[in-house]
Amino acid sequence: MKSILAKLIPSRKALVDSILDASCITRGEHEFSKGLEIRGSHFGPLTGQEGSVLVIAQGACIEGAVEADTVILHGKVKGSVKARKSLIVGATGLLAGEALYMTVQVAEGARIEGRMRSMDESNGTHSGVVRRPRTIEMPVVEAPLSA
Repeated sequence: MKSILAKLIPSRKALVDSILDASCITRGEHEFSKGLEIRGSHFGPLTGQEGSVLVIAQGACIEGAVEADTVILHGKVKGSVKARKSLIVGATGLLAGEALYMTVQVAEGARIEGRMRSMDESNGTHSGVVRRPRTIEMPVVEAPLSA
């Protein structure tokens, strides 16, 4: 049975047109357009252009600032995340840093260590809502979905 989060996220094939494989390690500042899936490791800032989707797969690790319209996190990010439209943290996701987002979805089992701030829709800046840094660990519970 699919989890609730899996039903909310379109298939990766529909979102991603480039993949950094699990055996790859990259360093430096990189910019991308469209969809990028990281399965390996990246050290440095990653910036997506308008309409971009960044998927950080389970087992992947990014150390540095991340920015895209949509960020889907199943791996680890050590640094800041700016999701101009949507931040989705899966059950295996770990965010150690600050997150700035328009909308957010966090699955049970996800870990967030740092600040979470929502952006104001009118100008893309944060709303001033700041939560104290803390670790959130949610238990993994599979519940049947009603039809």
